[in-house]
Amino acid sequence: MSQGIISSMKMSSNREPETPRKSSMVGKEPTERIFQIENHNLAFSVWQKERIRDRILIHIDSHLDFGWIPDKKLYKILLSNSLREENPLSSRKVHWYQHEKEIMKTVNTGNYLYPALKDGVIRELYWVVPDKIWDMPEERAIIKKIFRQILEKNPKEKAAPILSDENTMIATICGRKFTTCKLDNLPKIRESVLLDIDVDFFIVNSRLEEKAGITPPNKKPWMWPSELIALLKDKRIKTDCVTISYSVAEGFTPLEYKYLGDQVTSLLRNPNEITEG
Repeated sequence: MSQGIISSMKMSSNREPETPRKSSMVGKEPTERIFQIENHNLAFSVWQKERIRDRILIHIDSHLDFGWIPDKKLYKILLSNSLREENPLSSRKVHWYQHEKEIMKTVNTGNYLYPALKDGVIRELYWVVPDKIWDMPEERAIIKKIFRQILEKNPKEKAAPILSDENTMIATICGRKFTTCKLDNLPKIRESVLLDIDVDFFIVNSRLEEKAGITPPNKKPWMWPSELIALLKDKRIKTDCVTISYSVAEGFTPLEYKYLGDQVTSLLRNPNEITEG
């Protein structure tokens, strides 16, 4: 992971344009490039290896995964033509390896979208949240609080108003437009997008019920993969790169629901085989 981050820091200001690839209409045409991952931060590694640049991202997840990462002095060192010019001590291998481990620890499942933006992968982001989260005023207030915290923690970020109505919430972070909404309110986007899906999106209702003290919680997914694909098809969403995170290891997706990620993959590759449940 650290090698990918280091190489991207060296290249980000002068990276070759992305190679055009075949796009497909979700739910209508087979999708070729699908990457199944366990931890969601590995999506950043996929985008780097695929040399993806300046794209719209549709992030379908119960979590934003955009925690701000403070700039480290090592970032300047990595971008410098001369290590000694920036810091004489950095030429010592012991210091280099210590800092490299520090970088590796900074990128995780809760913040990987930030370096993706800084690296030039993301131009605009749509965060699609489960319906029940959006429909609960207290949950929308938490979303707005998350955006405010990101803006307040970053001293270089110019404060911008967070616009919201019954359909969307829009924030501007690092000069990029971030729109939060549920699937029904996702606009039709003409260009091919990056599609980033977390399996925990399908079972968030049971977590909300547990939080509210409802026993036993409803373990049935609030939405099935076939419904997700059908809605994306209705929005005429096109993609040439899909990342699917299972999120089982960290406890966000119960093991018994891991198969939902496999269903999403199967339906994207074989859109004519949509089945319920």
